[in-house]
Amino acid sequence: MTLSAKTTTCGKRRTRRRRTQASAGALRSAVLIPASTKPPPRALEGGLDPEVMRTDHTFFAALTRGRWCLVLVGALSLVTLRCKDRSAPAPGVAQSQPTKAPATVFTYCVVANELGARYSKPTPTLADAKQWMKAPAHARVVEATFRHILIKVGETAAADEQATARKTAEAALARVMRGEDFAKVATAMSEDYGSKSTGGAYPAIRVREFVEPIRAVYEALKPGELSKVLVRTPFGWHVVKKDAATNSEILAAYRSFVGDEAAQKVANEIATRLGSATERSGDLLGVAKGAVRAILGDAAAADEDLAKQVTLTSDSVSPENATKPPCRDLLATPHGAVRIIPYERVGYAVVVAELETDEMRRSRTSTKHDGGEVATDVSFGICRGGHASPTFGSTISKPPR
Repeated sequence: MTLSAKTTTCGKRRTRRRRTQASAGALRSAVLIPASTKPPPRALEGGLDPEVMRTDHTFFAALTRGRWCLVLVGALSLVTLRCKDRSAPAPGVAQSQPTKAPATVFTYCVVANELGARYSKPTPTLADAKQWMKAPAHARVVEATFRHILIKVGETAAADEQATARKTAEAALARVMRGEDFAKVATAMSEDYGSKSTGGAYPAIRVREFVEPIRAVYEALKPGELSKVLVRTPFGWHVVKKDAATNSEILAAYRSFVGDEAAQKVANEIATRLGSATERSGDLLGVAKGAVRAILGDAAAADEDLAKQVTLTSDSVSPENATKPPCRDLLATPHGAVRIIPYERVGYAVVVAELETDEMRRSRTSTKHDGGEVATDVSFGICRGGHASPTFGSTISKPPR
């Protein structure tokens, strides 16, 4: 190779080296030097800033040391993975699970109002019921046909619309108070098309579904009484009346009253007996039957449809039902306590609360009935949000002794 060729080759090498050094220096300036301390570049006519050139060797030395750092980090990573592999459990070896807090088991026995009504002595009669109904407080609990006249107007309607609707409702009330037949006025003026054709009538059982202002006025009326005050609801203005009660409605109300008193006596007797029992939940139904026999007789104690024992665990109740009575009251029963919880229109539940043992948990998860766990099959419906029938289901779960 000639001298000129060598000179040319060396020149090319120097040019490539300078370009590489320039790129590395620019990278160091952009990445390693903070923006606030980075000096402004000085463009020279003959090439790069001499300050950058002087620091290039330091930068490449750092990169060389960085390679060894990468090797060291990789080695440490491999050692860590090996340690994890050795510490992992062998296949088939069970891992320890976190201990779960024990649930609360609520064992309760239901005493139905119907039990008291069916076996009370003397048997309720219509003559007794009419005598009982003479008390105003008793008359108000008699459920008779509900009637109303609705004049619709929204809560956000204009003031003139509100005033017009109220005047119309007042006119309807005035007509009824003058002696006109309520059903005829309702047929002519009511804007509730679900009851307009029946003279504004609804069965008494439907009142439970109505908004609170309507229920409150209805429950304050005696049979045959008209509310002399208009009732405002989100739907509009209402004229409300409770029809005169029939004999069957009067007798039904009296039987319910008698049954409720008897059921409450039985529930109190069960709670008293449980207070001195050494084992409360194990034979709650036996204690309950003894109390029923003492108050209502042998026939009542033998009635399998009207006194049931059920178990329920706290972790089987949905959050929604846990906030509703009577389930809310049941879940609030302290451990070891005995509590009586009234269930509207149904009866009374006598509840015993205790922590769930391992034996109870195994029994609950291994025993099945109709595809579901027996221990969480609540025949009474106390935590299902609806009204249960006075005759309860046949699925009974007794906690293990």
